Amino acid sequence: MQTADPMPDDLIIGPDAEAAIRQALLRVARGRRPADRLLRVGRLFDAGTGTWTADAEIAVSDRRVAFTCPRGSFPGTAAETVDRPGLAAVPGFGEVHKHIG
Repeated sequence: MQTADPMPDDLIIGPDAEAAIRQALLRVARGRRPADRLLRVGRLFDAGTGTWTADAEIAVSDRRVAFTCPRGSFPGTAAETVDRPGLAAVPGFGEVHKHIG
């Protein structure tokens, strides 16, 4: 019988760590901290509205999405920018309902 690979330790988080992660992502989203990568895609699906945004950007920090927006709307900078105009991005697993104060 094959066993599943264990999750990396940084993906198993408690409430205090989650709060710190979300605060760091918020700093990236507001442009106060650079993103690791800015991914530019041809289309981005918004699961909340069921609509597509053409020519979108996804700011990534520490393997997590910090911000999504139409191209040119990200208020910050990124260590790396990757253009993938033929790519359509669709959200995967994640908590879509959080209140960050």
